[in-house]
Amino acid sequence: MTVATPCIYASLPMTDGRNAGSSRPIERPGWGTFAALLAIVTVSGVFHLWGVRRDLPVLPQPDEIVLYQPAIRIASTGDLNPRWFGYPGSTVIYPTALAAHVWQAIVHDGGWLRVGSQWRTILAGSGFELVLIGRLVSIAYSLSALVILFLIGRRVFDTRAALVGALLAALCPTIVDYAQQLRTDGPAMLFGLLYLLCCVRLLEHPGWASSMLAGATLGLAMATRVMLAAAGPALLVVDVVLWRRARRVHDRTRIWQLAAGLACVPVAFCVVTPYAVLEPETAWSSFRELAAKQSTHLGADGLGFAGNLWWYFSTAMPIALTWPQMALALVGIAGVWRSRDPSALLTVLYLTTFVGGISLVGLHWDRWLLPVLPLMALYAGYGATLLVDAAVSVVGNRFWNPSSVRRWRLVPVLVAGLALVVVPTRSLVAAARLHSVPTTEVVAAEWINANIPAKSLIARERGTAPISERRYSLMTFPMLPRKTVDQYVRLQVDYVLASSSNWSRFQAEKARYATEVAFYEELHRRAVLVKEFRPSADRGGPIVRVYALSPRAREVAASLGGR
Repeated sequence: MTVATPCIYASLPMTDGRNAGSSRPIERPGWGTFAALLAIVTVSGVFHLWGVRRDLPVLPQPDEIVLYQPAIRIASTGDLNPRWFGYPGSTVIYPTALAAHVWQAIVHDGGWLRVGSQWRTILAGSGFELVLIGRLVSIAYSLSALVILFLIGRRVFDTRAALVGALLAALCPTIVDYAQQLRTDGPAMLFGLLYLLCCVRLLEHPGWASSMLAGATLGLAMATRVMLAAAGPALLVVDVVLWRRARRVHDRTRIWQLAAGLACVPVAFCVVTPYAVLEPETAWSSFRELAAKQSTHLGADGLGFAGNLWWYFSTAMPIALTWPQMALALVGIAGVWRSRDPSALLTVLYLTTFVGGISLVGLHWDRWLLPVLPLMALYAGYGATLLVDAAVSVVGNRFWNPSSVRRWRLVPVLVAGLALVVVPTRSLVAAARLHSVPTTEVVAAEWINANIPAKSLIARERGTAPISERRYSLMTFPMLPRKTVDQYVRLQVDYVLASSSNWSRFQAEKARYATEVAFYEELHRRAVLVKEFRPSADRGGPIVRVYALSPRAREVAASLGGR
């Protein structure tokens, strides 16, 4: 990160004038291009919507509740204060609240300009059904991001690379997976790309509007996920370049334009997150609480900056994109460095500063890459065009008329793009089928409700079964090893629910978590395994085990037999 910035900065032009940042004209798209982009977005929309319900209304996905609760509270009470500012997620919470309000007004004949008592009835009978509204908001953001990616590709590269890049991003399983959830990852992808597009536009066409738009989009991106502040150097570098140009020609107006753009960053943030300013103590408490959770997390910590950086580029990106796409992306990045095109180099700066920034955090998650995964797909599309053009120049000129060959260069690039999405598309189909049926967690809950006596004392960890506290006495823990097996026995716990989503992470680092691994081994040895629910090719979820611990639970287990 510290190396890339000066190199890019040095290569940016110091000339003045319209479109000074790029000497390459932007081609005008035809109807065929619009039709291709529409087809790409439509196909992606199908996969985004296929299986989007997952386990709703019984079980939301992890972390969805932190955005769902403030959004529904706003929609049902009219109080616009989310009272939580961890991400801060304003660009998700408020649109979800608005969509939920519109939904109740249309479906339940509620008021358009007021909140009524019907919300109590709606919330009491819907379970987590309204999480679906937030997921649809996230999907809208994700599909819109494909259009922004295409615009970046056309402006920085050409239409061929833009279409292929949009196609690869549209069918990326990681992007679709997280965009199907009520999370800030999909919206962060949109606002990150929109910010990058505005920075490129500012470099090529400086002015009041372009400068203020670039600053405002960075503020919106940070209001979605604060970690997008790591991409801030892109705007700063553009401003430094334009400031140096302005100094050379004594253009004070340009300097005021840049200052206005920087001022728009906090203004935009405060406009969409006003209560973070009105209640700074609550905002700081939310952010501090979330930041504390980013220091340690089972299975996602302990690598340090260099380890996180290596993991993102050597593991997370290739898994998300596939190795052929990753290889082409590296070819595309190499082509950018060779071309020294300022706008293209600016996209590399955005990539390196963002990934470098998230690598400074104690944890590493594949979903944190969503703001740059589409950009990597775009580089892969550009890499494909470079290889096709090289092949055309070598082979085409020898056997065919060069002008006729160049006219059909789009065809082999699109064919290459379609070949690259075969494996991701198969993964998307398999994932969609799994999402269309209940997971092992829901099946386990159904079995427990049918076979375990009511009022039983059950100790469970996350990732097991969404059973009701009205039916059972529950002791819920993030992880079971918070207590010993003897302690569970002394508490007269009847049943224990364990999930492979926890014990498999401990087993992956046995030396570090020897105590936790020993706990699960002792539990398996001393308790009676009543039932085990395993994922398969037709059902997703973790392995869920139901153990009988107390004498009366063992009697019930004996009567159940092999059920």
